[in-house]
Amino acid sequence: MSMYLSIKKYQLSFPHSLNTAQVSLKARNGWRLCLHKEQIILGLGEVAPWSGFGAGLSSVDQEITTFIKDTEAQVSMLGHIESLLKDEALHKRLSELEDFAQRIQLLNEALLPILTYFKTPELQFGFEILTLDALARQLKLPLSMLLEPKTTLSANTHHLARNYQEALTLARKGYKALKIKVGVKDHWVEELMDIARIRATLPTIEIRVDANQAWTAELAFGFCVVAHAYNIAWVEEPCHSAQELLALEKKLNGLKTCSIGLDESLSQVAVPQEQLLSLSQVSHCTLKPMFIGGLLACAHQALSLFKQGKQICVTHALGSWIERTASAHLVSALRVHIPQLSAGLGGGLNHDICPPLKVFGGEIRLPNQAGLGEVKFASLDLDHDLNDSQQDYRLQAAPLNSSVAKQRHFTPANQLVPNPLRMATLARPNHIAVHDDDISMSYRELSQHALHLGQGLKKVINAKSFSSDKLSNTKKTLISLALPFSSDWLICFHAITAQAWCVAPLNPNLPQPEKLNSLSLVKADYHCQLGPNGLELYALDLDAVNNKVKLTLLDTLQIRSKFDPSKQDTRTDQIEDKLGLNQLQAWDWLQTLVVICTSGTTGQPQAIPLTVSQLYFSAFGSAIRLGHQLNDVWLACLPPYHVGGLSAVLRCLIYQTCIHIADAKATTIYESLTSCSLVSLTPSLLNGLVNEIQQRESKSNIIYQKPDTLRAILVGGGPTSEVLWEKAQQLSLPIRLTWGMSEAASQLCTQTELAPPTTPLPPLPFALIKHDQQKHLWISGPLVSTGHLKSNDLGEVSEQGVLIIGRADDTIISGGINISPQEIEDHLNAHPLIQASAVISQAHTKYGQRPVAFLVTQHDPPPSDDELKSWCRARLSAYKTPDEFKWCSHLPRNELGKLQRRKLKLSPELYVTLHS
Repeated sequence: MSMYLSIKKYQLSFPHSLNTAQVSLKARNGWRLCLHKEQIILGLGEVAPWSGFGAGLSSVDQEITTFIKDTEAQVSMLGHIESLLKDEALHKRLSELEDFAQRIQLLNEALLPILTYFKTPELQFGFEILTLDALARQLKLPLSMLLEPKTTLSANTHHLARNYQEALTLARKGYKALKIKVGVKDHWVEELMDIARIRATLPTIEIRVDANQAWTAELAFGFCVVAHAYNIAWVEEPCHSAQELLALEKKLNGLKTCSIGLDESLSQVAVPQEQLLSLSQVSHCTLKPMFIGGLLACAHQALSLFKQGKQICVTHALGSWIERTASAHLVSALRVHIPQLSAGLGGGLNHDICPPLKVFGGEIRLPNQAGLGEVKFASLDLDHDLNDSQQDYRLQAAPLNSSVAKQRHFTPANQLVPNPLRMATLARPNHIAVHDDDISMSYRELSQHALHLGQGLKKVINAKSFSSDKLSNTKKTLISLALPFSSDWLICFHAITAQAWCVAPLNPNLPQPEKLNSLSLVKADYHCQLGPNGLELYALDLDAVNNKVKLTLLDTLQIRSKFDPSKQDTRTDQIEDKLGLNQLQAWDWLQTLVVICTSGTTGQPQAIPLTVSQLYFSAFGSAIRLGHQLNDVWLACLPPYHVGGLSAVLRCLIYQTCIHIADAKATTIYESLTSCSLVSLTPSLLNGLVNEIQQRESKSNIIYQKPDTLRAILVGGGPTSEVLWEKAQQLSLPIRLTWGMSEAASQLCTQTELAPPTTPLPPLPFALIKHDQQKHLWISGPLVSTGHLKSNDLGEVSEQGVLIIGRADDTIISGGINISPQEIEDHLNAHPLIQASAVISQAHTKYGQRPVAFLVTQHDPPPSDDELKSWCRARLSAYKTPDEFKWCSHLPRNELGKLQRRKLKLSPELYVTLHS
């Protein structure tokens, strides 16, 4: 499951126009940042520039546009965030550190690589909040407690009063401080009369006046002198320039007058900040984290100014809930060290992702939740406030220092692709889509069956969701599917994906405990399996008492709908209306469509999510390597709950060609080759096919002739020995070796022409593969959802391609030297009396580990140990020759024929025969 950063531009309106001396604002523009995995929010941030503050609108717009186009900056910066979230040393240090200033410094140093990507303080603020929120959520701390553990999770605030009546209303609500905008009317005398009326009615309330740089020094002088009589806390930014402010200071020298507050001037460079702060009339400094560059910079500046004797007021920048809440968390942390801290955090927008924080008597109570607080993913979408021209971008993260990190890309979010079954039915309604032992089915028939079943599933699931008070979201629903591979399986698969739901194919032969474990692992919402009366749909619930998955049967549905194909309209222009193909939901390019449940070779079960984009690129890669013809028929004998079988399903669907589903038996495969053009096999199945052909040749004395229609046999899922490859070549079988991974949706490297296993494999055009010093292979590109992927396969990458040399978990380390079991097996398999071999490690007192060989033969008696050692030493270094040879009736393999060395290591006695 991959980590994404969404950058969404917004325009959100105010309940009332905000009028200042400089502007009249009716709406707020900005960018909302969201770091997430699927529907889980990892962190939130916001960038909200404002003319006259910070860097300003144009500079921020230009920088964020550049960042969206700069893939290198995206990947590296997001890699820093991911590394920080995984930095256990930092997390431990934060848990131990109590000094506030030192915590701020530590966090600032940790975030410095992230913040240095941006020049404008607004972008620095946005990405700092995003990272701090993600870190706080990771540590399960409210954001203010990440900054200061001793915080009380509360923040004081004033509120803007536009007139006398609003001032009375706010006072009744318990506000102890009001902010009043001046400099808006023709002369300050009118505004001062309103202030006088408020003061007469509310003698104890604190009044803070904001002029927003409205006046010349002359006008400001008159206001400050007269307003002093009304006990005003301070007048913020009375002069329209720093030079005028210096002139005002001279005029006010020695007089009893209002105190002056600074806000915009602190970020303007016309006059040095130190000179402004030295003015005797300046007593207050208003700090906006958005325009300073973040909470950490604001905290540092607040502490510094407080030490200089200045009163501090922290306000937001009229942003959304994200910016306002972040500022409140900062105020909550700062109040521990600046008890008289003032704050302006009130107000709100007409529409927002969350309701405004509640205020009681001028005090905000922050939620005791991780990070900024709980937010529902769906609430981030305020489309009614967005213009059509505004975009939502998703940038995919890659860890720091990855050798492939710079290869990441960005993709516009919500980019939908039409449902491929719909497009195939429109283009080729009468073309055979699937053929098995039971039936041949056209795309028209397949889509009608899938639509009928999909609507039935949707009806039952919606009823279940309604009755349980659980909202059904088709983008989130995951249904597991445990049926034998057949045309019925294909109908069920398309019925689920027709709703843009996610499907998790499972082995239908799993014992009940393993099935329940798999359902829990893939986090299925519902489960489908074949029953005596049709397709059984189950709901999954967690048994709180036993902490186990519980299955509840909801309904039994018929997989195939009843209709007469002969009565169907064959005119293409009628197909969509007649069949209702518009009900086949489009797929989001970045959504998880399939979850593969696999144990791999490690024995540890894994749920591997595959996105629509991965599956499409996998299909493209296959077409690039093996070609594509409209009359292709792909023989699919690998189970669809493994990525090799699943990829054949998706290829044929996207290519709009035919899939021939057959049993994974040598006889069936042999008989099906005459009607197929492409086939996927494992080395074990290829070996069975070769033996089948040789036996038939021996019985009939007729040399096997490859069918003219057969273009390629794709062989992967494990190493192919040179002996097997040579046998296949002698039969003129068009072998194309491939290497891939479940996490990369199957193929990564595939041959374009016949070549032996010792030849490097050419990577697909969009698969970047490198090896590190330990020979681990690293993959990046659109086939990888996590930005980069470390394979457990070992290999060497050169200009000629990728040469697989073994697996890291199989490597035998003998006397400090690495030995590849696969290399030894290749030479043992070449022995005429050995049918199969497996080499594993055995503990050794002197060398640590030594290789031991397990062998299968059909000859009795088998070769002696001395013969086999001589055979190996003639082909291998002496230290690679196995110490022992054990004879077996068979070797442990999974259903794909892949060798399971783990089982051999755990229970060798189950396989060793009396030959030993």
